[in-house]
Amino acid sequence: MSGMKSKSMTAVILGAQIAIAWAGHRAWTRVDSWYRPPPEQWSHGALPLTALHVVDAKRTLAEAMLVNESARPPSLAEASNLSQVNATPEPSMTFYLVRAVYLNEATGSFYVSQKGSELKVHHGCSGGHAVPMKRTAVIVQLRESPTEVFVTCSMAE
Repeated sequence: MSGMKSKSMTAVILGAQIAIAWAGHRAWTRVDSWYRPPPEQWSHGALPLTALHVVDAKRTLAEAMLVNESARPPSLAEASNLSQVNATPEPSMTFYLVRAVYLNEATGSFYVSQKGSELKVHHGCSGGHAVPMKRTAVIVQLRESPTEVFVTCSMAE
């Protein structure tokens, strides 16, 4: 009887360890403070937006511009400098520089969506092992300043 209890206890402990390990499985090794997932049902009814990417050489500048806020309107000159694209927003629209995080940028894409005055910036990529999150920014055009910015990333194997 004690052998049966011992095997049962071992199975329970092993099962608990597997469950804890699986719950801790992440695509990242370090969570960046810019990472901010939306509420569970946020994506229902969200509309996709087109984004300009901040070029590698301008990421430090973009990060400095977003130290105290998750989105801010850059001047047209700043937007062109950060993206290396001479773009003009559509009439009644304003460019906004917005926080973003990524894992493997080369194997993925940024997806920006809007729901009311809230934004979600997501980077999805592929990869074979966990890596630290890295910061960047994207530029989107909006009619008004976002009230909330959710920033996420994910990796598929």
